[in-house]
Amino acid sequence: MGCLYIFIQAESCLKNDIRLPYANPPSPRDHVLRPVSRFRRVGNPRTHENPFLYALQVVWFRYHNYLAREVKKSNQNYSDEQIFNAARRLSIAQYQKIVMYEWLPAWLKIDAKGNVFSIREDYPYEGGGKNNYSGECVHMCL
Repeated sequence: MGCLYIFIQAESCLKNDIRLPYANPPSPRDHVLRPVSRFRRVGNPRTHENPFLYALQVVWFRYHNYLAREVKKSNQNYSDEQIFNAARRLSIAQYQKIVMYEWLPAWLKIDAKGNVFSIREDYPYEGGGKNNYSGECVHMCL
């Protein structure tokens, strides 16, 4: 029905019996290749770097599948491929909107009108009186 394959049967991750991801480098600690079946069937090796990335990947997969169901409701004559790509375009657009209009302005400390947020005075690098910070000191490793 246009959903990502790993969530067609259930809304949970399946065991990895099809050898995804193909990138399976040895861990720096062990220097031994471990079986790829230790990963869930996600397809992106970066997903397994930490629990946050894994959770975020699952959220976006589930959102894509929600969009696929909505596209299917409004376009009964679409093929699975058309449903998948329509849901893909919508989820990518939503991701880009979040990044460009919510995350990036907050990270750059600007508002919707382009005004720079005022920097708080308790940041030590701004010369505020906290933490006994002196802008005259040079901290470096020798």
